[in-house]
Amino acid sequence: MSVKEFKLEVNKRIGSDKKSRKKIRREGGIPGVYYSYDSKESISFSIDQKELLLAQKSGAHIFNVSVGDKKRNVIFKSVQYHPVTDEILHIDLYGVKMDQ
Repeated sequence: MSVKEFKLEVNKRIGSDKKSRKKIRREGGIPGVYYSYDSKESISFSIDQKELLLAQKSGAHIFNVSVGDKKRNVIFKSVQYHPVTDEILHIDLYGVKMDQ
C-alpha cells in the first residue's frame, strides 16, 4: 500500500505573541507549531492559507516540510477553526519517524 505524501512550504517565525499571529493572519497566512517526535522543543512557523487548503484537499496523510534546516515528515496533530466562520486559525504539526 502506498502512502500519499504532499510537500508543504513553511516559514519559520520569530514572534509568538498575539500581535504577530494577527499580522500573519491579515497577510493570508496561518500560524502554527511543529512538535518533534524526538525532542521537547517546538518550532513556530507560518504557512500560506491557500497552500494549507490544497494540502487538506489532496487526501494525503503524511506531509513533507522543511522546518529549520532539516526536511521532515509530519502529520496534522490538530487544526483549530474559528467557531463561526470555520476559518483556520492555527495548526499543529507532529513529526513522525518513518521507520517506526
